[in-house]
Amino acid sequence: MAWAVKQDLPAAKKCLLLIVANNASGEGWFFHSYKQLASDAGLSKRSAQNYMKEFEDRGLIEKKVRQRDNGSFTTNEWCLSMSPIANAALPPIAAPAPPSANAAPPKATCSAAPAPLKTIKQSDKTIKIEEPPQELTIDDLADLDMAESMLKQIKIEYPSTNSKPESWADGIRKLRILDNHDRSEILGLWLWCRNDPFWSSNVRSPLKFRERDKQGALWWDRLSAESSRHNTFHQERKSTFEHLTDTSWAEGLTTGEPQQELLENG
Repeated sequence: MAWAVKQDLPAAKKCLLLIVANNASGEGWFFHSYKQLASDAGLSKRSAQNYMKEFEDRGLIEKKVRQRDNGSFTTNEWCLSMSPIANAALPPIAAPAPPSANAAPPKATCSAAPAPLKTIKQSDKTIKIEEPPQELTIDDLADLDMAESMLKQIKIEYPSTNSKPESWADGIRKLRILDNHDRSEILGLWLWCRNDPFWSSNVRSPLKFRERDKQGALWWDRLSAESSRHNTFHQERKSTFEHLTDTSWAEGLTTGEPQQELLENG
């Protein structure tokens, strides 16, 4: 505590260092978490982390990262660096008398104190290595080609579109693999939306096919049902008025045969 008081630090940082010194063992070891230190010193956890890092950089404390046997991490292991270099203001400590044959063994210093759990250095932590990019398959290239064609069409209608073909290609791949729609179905529904006066302005990306509306229904299902009703309506209308375009009744009029048949039949 006397050593902590002597350090030239602002009030908040000195308060934290005093908390640390008060909780340290006789050899200077302590194992408090950042959360506990912040609570004891009346600081935020972020401030406690920053202050402890500053103490470490200034050589006031030493830190070792502790790891359990199962590989998980626990609270850090800390030790106060109460050396003459770290605290030149303190009076020198008298050299201890040589131990006698019956004297108890000296207490371990900071550098030799055994850690209660396995320790590792900060630099020993596992570093994530990015995987090299995978080569595109034939299906990936086909999806990308379809996405580029769709995007080119959309940019003609809406020049400000800034979508990426790779994102659309990923959406098409998910429609195929996760939703079991083949490319002909995807392209068919896309072209129907493009030719519909209403949906052409509301569907500007194949990614929308996998999204849901406000009622939670998939847009793919809603648009598919809408296109089916539209096509059925036009097929029925075509069959209803098909006789209006049938000109077979007029065959033979130029030769007079139908008139003769009508006269013979009264």
